[in-house]
Amino acid sequence: MKKPKEEKIDLKIDFKYNLGIYWEFLSKYKILFFVILSLVFLFEALQVTEKYILKIIIDNGTKFSEGGLDYNIFTKILLIAALVYIGIIIIRTINRWFYLHFINRIEANIIVELKRKFFSHIIGLSHSFHTTHKTGSLISRLTRGGRAMEKMTDAITFNLAPLIFQLIIISSSLILLDKLSALIIGLTVITFISYSLYNQMLQQGASLKANEAEDIEKANISDIFTNIDSIKYFGKEDYIKNKFSKLTKNTRDAFINHWDYFRWFDSGQAIIIGIGTFCLVYFSIVKLMNNEMGIGTIVFIYTIFSGLLGPLFGFMWGMRQFSMICLLMEKLRERLKIKKMQLS
Repeated sequence: MKKPKEEKIDLKIDFKYNLGIYWEFLSKYKILFFVILSLVFLFEALQVTEKYILKIIIDNGTKFSEGGLDYNIFTKILLIAALVYIGIIIIRTINRWFYLHFINRIEANIIVELKRKFFSHIIGLSHSFHTTHKTGSLISRLTRGGRAMEKMTDAITFNLAPLIFQLIIISSSLILLDKLSALIIGLTVITFISYSLYNQMLQQGASLKANEAEDIEKANISDIFTNIDSIKYFGKEDYIKNKFSKLTKNTRDAFINHWDYFRWFDSGQAIIIGIGTFCLVYFSIVKLMNNEMGIGTIVFIYTIFSGLLGPLFGFMWGMRQFSMICLLMEKLRERLKIKKMQLS
């Protein structure tokens, strides 16, 4: 029997190819996916609207406390603000229910289709292929491919789309209120994303090595226990233990090398956010002292910037997930020698 061989995976990810695979499966649900993105946009718009209501309350509250606004008028403003806020809560609740309802169905369908497609492809491969490739490794890549589809959709709808929509809405709002604040927030976001993407590019090779080491370890575990009777019969327990010890050491070293990149990744992000926040607060206070900006506007600007940090970090997490997803699809393609398949 031929000895299963571990193939070397090139330390390169074909993002275009992997996106093509994802789109082939997703294209059957384009309308549903567009509905999901529309729900995301509505949710993000409601988030900004909620903060703008707070600005209106603070501005009018300041006028009322200074005697520049009638009691009855201020009461009506508060009543309208309360009704709008209640409406936002109701719409947002309904929005999230339908959002998750559609997400669950589109992900489940895509995962099933991918598994069936690649499973059928594996079954149809030659006997020679199956005798020269570890069964455990094939199983690992098949199940990972299914998870990759789920993570890809989650990364787009939970991480990437919210930031893009937030930036569109916030930019439109701030340009009308204060162009300097819009510029500071824009530069901070661009610097943050550029630095993070550059750091991710640097760690791509280390990420591939770590995942390849883990796959080799998993494949060996699966095949060891598949052939446990032979190991016991020939008394090879100590040999197998030593072999597994070396495999786990390689996996550990590969993951430490990969994870160490995040020391610079997180530290750099903290500095960028810190500088951006300082500049935003400093120039806002200067304008307040010069009577060029009200307290309500300052609160609005700071709250939307603070609210942007969640989607911003989520975006980078999504990009990290995207890289990992493409890695999973790349390794599945390399291992099985799959050419791009056309869906009927």
